[in-house]
Amino acid sequence: MDALLLVARLGTHIHNMRTDRALTMIALAGRSGVTRRKLSEIEKGELAVTMRHYAKVIACMGAESEVIKVRHPTFEALPEIIK
Repeated sequence: MDALLLVARLGTHIHNMRTDRALTMIALAGRSGVTRRKLSEIEKGELAVTMRHYAKVIACMGAESEVIKVRHPTFEALPEIIK
């Protein structure tokens, strides 16, 4: 899997967690100790952001991250996925 895709997915997931918690970017940035600009870069999936910044934001929201193996669908599962 492409690194750009992984970072984009992580950024989207962080954005969704923030909005699910009704937090503004300014509020989450202040609580996590990162700048609003850096939080914006995280949510956009920019590669220049350090893991330290991701960790601060994720921890601030009371979440954690897990690395899992990519699963590719079987041929039999494709009709369910393509619906």
